[in-house]
Amino acid sequence: MFYLGIKESVQDQSDKDNMEKVIREEMHHYLSLNMHLSELEGKIN
Repeated sequence: MFYLGIKESVQDQSDKDNMEKVIREEMHHYLSLNMHLSELEGKIN
């Protein structure tokens, strides 16, 4: 959410494009962490 706010506040299109890259990378991290968490939960149960 933080990066979405920054993306909306910048004026330059190249800055918006850079923020979009950061957002996509953060989404990848989020999905990766959720996958690892699910794997760990499976090992605990």
